[in-house]
Amino acid sequence: MERYSPQDIEAKWQKKWEDEKVYKTEADPARPKYYALEMFPYPSGNLHMGHVRNYAIGDVMARYKTMEGYNVLHPMGFDSFGMPAENAAIKHGVKPADWTYSNIENMEKQQKKLGLSGCSSSFTSAVSPTRKRRPSTGATPAARCSRTSRSSMASAGAAIRPCRRKTSRSGS
Repeated sequence: MERYSPQDIEAKWQKKWEDEKVYKTEADPARPKYYALEMFPYPSGNLHMGHVRNYAIGDVMARYKTMEGYNVLHPMGFDSFGMPAENAAIKHGVKPADWTYSNIENMEKQQKKLGLSGCSSSFTSAVSPTRKRRPSTGATPAARCSRTSRSSMASAGAAIRPCRRKTSRSGS
């Protein structure tokens, strides 16, 4: 029996998906719209199991809605404004910008290893050339790990679906 090596198998298939752009989105005005959004992680450290749970659930929903025929807008980004990333940088004696960019790069790698459909380089968003670019990657923070370009987002015209669940607090 052949030995199972998840690292080899996962790397093989993730490369194939990247090469074939299986997660590439195309807007089709004839299809209904669906917007799937999970919280953006703070780039203050590594991903943890809470992140895995959150993004795996969102990824499943986005894929399911895609298979149902929806135009799915499922963006991924990073919440790098605020205290968590800055406090972590200070704690480790690193400049906040360097800490944040380093963690974003690491978190993107971790998300790709998980096979999440939103972190493929084929989905890097278009960014205004006037925005400052990070020398090591050539991308701006806003362009990192995004599924669709801003023009694709506008042409897809994704709409936020309101929550329609009944709750005891609202009485509806």
